[in-house]
Amino acid sequence: MKANQIFYFLPIAFSACFLISCEDFFDTTIEIDPPQHDKRISLVSRAFAGDTALVMNIKGSLAVLDAKEFPLVEDLSLAVLLNGLNCQITEEPTFSQISGQETIEYKAHFNSPLVPGDVIEIKASGNGYNDIYATDTVPNSPIIEDGTFILDGGRDEQGEEMMKVNFYYVPNESKAQYFNQSIIIEGEQCFSFSSNEKGELICLERRKQTSKSPCDLIDPRAINGTQGSLMKQEISDGRKLYTCQTRRVFDSNDSIVGATMQVINMSKAYYEYDHSVSNYFDNGENPFATPINVTSNIKNGFGVLELGNKKLFPLKIQ
Repeated sequence: MKANQIFYFLPIAFSACFLISCEDFFDTTIEIDPPQHDKRISLVSRAFAGDTALVMNIKGSLAVLDAKEFPLVEDLSLAVLLNGLNCQITEEPTFSQISGQETIEYKAHFNSPLVPGDVIEIKASGNGYNDIYATDTVPNSPIIEDGTFILDGGRDEQGEEMMKVNFYYVPNESKAQYFNQSIIIEGEQCFSFSSNEKGELICLERRKQTSKSPCDLIDPRAINGTQGSLMKQEISDGRKLYTCQTRRVFDSNDSIVGATMQVINMSKAYYEYDHSVSNYFDNGENPFATPINVTSNIKNGFGVLELGNKKLFPLKIQ
């Protein structure tokens, strides 16, 4: 009898010990030394052919467990050179829509608009930071021929109505070129309806509307970017026919007045950075996703200096 009682109380005793151990465990504070942070300057800047100034966002980097607000770089020394000549730099307080904090906008001014072949260099240093260096070159203007806008572009896999554009990209450099495209559609949307005796809808009031959206290339070599697909045009491709598609933004009761395609020729740094940023945000907070390293052409720092050349091309509506 006593033996049976002992075996009866043993599981209860072990359970009690387990619960007490768990309670002690959850009350235990574990101290972890954060990884050592290598302070670096972060610079993000973009300019296009025709611009007369280069706006720069410059901040200090953050450690993993630091506050969310990126610090300003103390005792910042900044130089911007256009084709080897120093540019005038101004700075003024501004408000960041992203961080919701006051910041400083740095701007380098050019004596004349940027043209293809112009080379920009940026040098910066600050108290406690490594010196950084970045350079990029303005690419040639894109050349597009025989652009045709197709209103009825079928449906995608989700059943959404699509619009398509067929166009020829004509290379004009002796090296690979990188580009991105979007569509600007001008239409008249119906805002007021009535019905006739047959029950058919009749538009009473139309308003002009303009819609701009990325046009994704239907090509196995196209890669994703933050503003639609990106393409690397090899020298061997020559004059090549492309097709891109976008979701339909006007319905059957609306009318299309005009369509224009914006094509951006971009530097290699622009192309690689935009693709890596797009992948980074696509991963979101998925813990099982492959970690994404955002590319950078900032030596000893973070961010990017990216230069482009954009042009508008009217499309024939089909």
